Amino acid sequence: MEAGIDTRTWEERHEEIRTYARDAYELPPQFDPATEVNRIRAYLYDNYPQIAAALAVFLHEMPPTWREDLFHHLP
Repeated sequence: MEAGIDTRTWEERHEEIRTYARDAYELPPQFDPATEVNRIRAYLYDNYPQIAAALAVFLHEMPPTWREDLFHHLP
């Protein structure tokens, strides 16, 4: 890493993600949202890259208030 920028090649990053996906797939589901989202993202990326890409585009295009809009009605 150089000045906070990941300077690894695409192949190196891809292999790291694939390794994480293989390992994470075997883990039981976690209740920690950050752990679970990483597991799901890695699984989608490794097995369904087109869906992972479409989800990334969808999330990127959401309005900045999406969290408030989604969780406004929770008790």
